[in-house]
Amino acid sequence: MMHVDQPAETSPLSASGPWYEGLNRYHLFVFVVAALGWLFDCMDQRIFMISRQAALTELLGYKFQDGQVARLDGGALTDAQRL
Repeated sequence: MMHVDQPAETSPLSASGPWYEGLNRYHLFVFVVAALGWLFDCMDQRIFMISRQAALTELLGYKFQDGQVARLDGGALTDAQRL
């Protein structure tokens, strides 16, 4: 007959105490790298969102100044262009 070892009494899921007590230096390193990756991913998305309006108005031939959009040639904007 084959003998099967029983699992240890204190597994990570049943141990009492904070979840981070079982982490070693490598776990913390991976956690910090993942957090920094998420931080910089969110940061570049925010930069794109901030610069989107200025980039689009310039690419389409308009200027954005003091919260108003105007054509570079000084002409009037139509109602469709104001949206």
